[in-house]
Amino acid sequence: MALLQRKIFKSINSSKKWKIHQQSYFLERLSELLKEGFSLGEALSFLQMMMEKEKKDIEGMMEKMEEGKSFPESLIQFGFSEQVISQLHLSLLHANFTDTLKLCSTHIIEKQKQFGNLKKVVVYPLFLLLFSIFMLLAIREVLLPTLESSLLSNEESTNYFVYILLFFLKYLPQLLLGAIFIFGLIYVLLKRWLSHKNVLERASIFCKVPIIGKWYLNYYSSLFSRELSYFYLNGQSIYKIVEALQAETSTLFMHQISLVMEEGLKKGDHLKIIIDQFPFFRKELSWIIYQGELTSQVGVKLKIYSQECHRTMMQDIEKKINLLQPLLFSFIGFIVVFVYAILMLPMLNMIGGF
Repeated sequence: MALLQRKIFKSINSSKKWKIHQQSYFLERLSELLKEGFSLGEALSFLQMMMEKEKKDIEGMMEKMEEGKSFPESLIQFGFSEQVISQLHLSLLHANFTDTLKLCSTHIIEKQKQFGNLKKVVVYPLFLLLFSIFMLLAIREVLLPTLESSLLSNEESTNYFVYILLFFLKYLPQLLLGAIFIFGLIYVLLKRWLSHKNVLERASIFCKVPIIGKWYLNYYSSLFSRELSYFYLNGQSIYKIVEALQAETSTLFMHQISLVMEEGLKKGDHLKIIIDQFPFFRKELSWIIYQGELTSQVGVKLKIYSQECHRTMMQDIEKKINLLQPLLFSFIGFIVVFVYAILMLPMLNMIGGF
């Protein structure tokens, strides 16, 4: 079933993909209407009036539902994530559909805010990097012929520094293309190598990568604890959760984890022991589940823990990206000195400085 869902997602290339704020607003308003006693059909009809721009899309949802498709399946074409589709589908089968709509809406809008903050941090360093490359290319096109004619006129007195500088300027495009080719080749080879690994093996590898491994560790911990919290908040036992993840629509990551969990549970292992064997989860996750089971608060604790993991991940990403700014400023400073040296080279060469 999980394989079928992935094929459905891959086969969809809709031009009607909704923006994040549209998805969040739709799910939140739908949740509110259902809490007021509207049926799903009545709520969708009312939302057609509230969301004028999306009226035809909502009408298309209702048509698909009349054809026998479930409500979550009707959302796929509008760009809703696999996690949202999976949770809505399972909540329809196991109740708490209204609360899950609200939870998904909140998560979507929080994700949008975090992405927006991250985007603000990334744009400026990227601008500086592109500006630096453009400056070097401009120097090459404008000054290189003049520099070659003036500095290489007397080869015997020309300093090695001048040769290195001119070589760098002359072959700058080739050096840039060569660097792009090397990085591209490494990317293709890594992608091909990773394609032979299953999703759990890939997760373990990503968590061991220097600098960014901590991001993946927090991401997978947040993803798993969030997914699990939805089930527990819906009143499901661990056995029902494992069964649901295998029998119904689920992400590939969660589906393969459920297979390992099922095998462990059949052996009589405690859930804490099973979770501890996954190297891509933070160590305290298993203890939070264990303590949550003792106090019957596992759903709430996992939800809070998921948010904390996500917050920690975003903070660490922003912190590391912020470190790029001083490095890029240093690079810009180097370029300024480099340009100044280029402009001064003819004069220094004439007075015998080089």
